[in-house]
Parts: sequence; C-alpha cells; structure tokens
Amino acid sequence: NENNSVLVILNTIDDSKLLFKSFLDEGLSKDEIHLLNTHFIPEDRNKKIKIVKERLEKGLKTILVSTQLIEAGVDIDFPILYRDFAPISSIVQSAGRCNRNGKLLSLGKIILFSLKRNGKKRAELIYGTGKDKDILDFTKQALNKTHYEENELLEVQKDFFNRIYNYFVF
Repeated sequence: NENNSVLVILNTIDDSKLLFKSFLDEGLSKDEIHLLNTHFIPEDRNKKIKIVKERLEKGLKTILVSTQLIEAGVDIDFPILYRDFAPISSIVQSAGRCNRNGKLLSLGKIILFSLKRNGKKRAELIYGTGKDKDILDFTKQALNKTHYEENELLEVQKDFFNRIYNYFVF
C-alpha cells in the first residue's frame, strides 16, 4: 500500500522468495519488483543492484525484497524500509539503507516487524539458539516502545550493549 519505493529485508532466502512471488501474484510488474538474495551469483546480484539504483535515481517506484546481504557494502537509498526482527546490529545496518544520502525532505520511514510462518517467528530460525538467542532477547528488551524517533536510537543501542556487557562479562 506504500506510494513510494520500498526495501523489504527478511531473515531467510525462503521468506524472500515467498514474498517476491506473492507480490508478483498480486500483479506487480517485474520492472517494479526485484529479488536479491545469495541464491544469485555475485555478478547477477551486482546487476540487480545497479538496475534498482537506476530506477530509484529516476524516481521510479521500486520494491526490493532482500535478505541481510543488503545490510553491508551496498550503497543504496530507499525512502521506506520494512525489516523482519533481528539483532539490533542488523537493524541498525538495515536502517543505513533508508534515506542514506539524506535527500528526503522528511525522515525516512522504518517499520520493524516480526514475521511468522507456520506459527513460528522467522527471526528465531536464524537467531534462536545459544548466544544468538540471548542477543535477540536483549534486542526485544531494548526496543520496548512501538515508535522511535531517530534521536532516541542512541539510547536504545546503549541499553542493548550494556545488557550484552553485563550478561557476557560479569
């Protein structure tokens, strides 16, 4: 329902494929919707990123469904980001793809959600055991409100890292 370009970052390749397919099934154009995950060879990923960046620069509505591979090393700038729940470090990395270049007249919009399939939270498939589970739990505790302004996020990150320090060091 967004009227602008959107980046959607999911935790699993399967989820990215399913969402991409559902967008196509809804009638979105193959020019408008793009899929990016590690099932594509690096050369194809680079081509896809180039196409998406060109569309964004031309102001053409573009929806990119991706996995975490977009979080680091990709200079791309979307006005709206949807991110499946993940540890705070991944969320922050993802946020760097929203209004990255500060060109929007308003702030970018980031929506964090918890994707469930077959009754299970998808984030817990990736981050659901051992120390990863603890880190995911610390993220849930640090993000205890439903809405944040950008200037509040430094305190959220401090709280998160303090929890890790106190848990793992002491």
